[in-house]
Amino acid sequence: MNPVLWKKQLESMGYTVKWHGYFGNFDFWADKQKRNLFNKVSLKAINKLTPLLKWLPNSGLYSPYCGIVGTRK
Repeated sequence: MNPVLWKKQLESMGYTVKWHGYFGNFDFWADKQKRNLFNKVSLKAINKLTPLLKWLPNSGLYSPYCGIVGTRK
């Protein structure tokens, strides 16, 4: 999803956009499934790094959510 494109679309429909962007710090989830050794080691490393990665600012690269707040003119 691209909040900038949603903003342009809403503005063309007569809305005033107050905020648009990504929110929620780094988040990672994986379903339980059979994995090879490399995948298991990688998953454990990411799980150990997750508390450190939560300090990263919001970004479209890794934030799990995006949103837009607007009002009708």
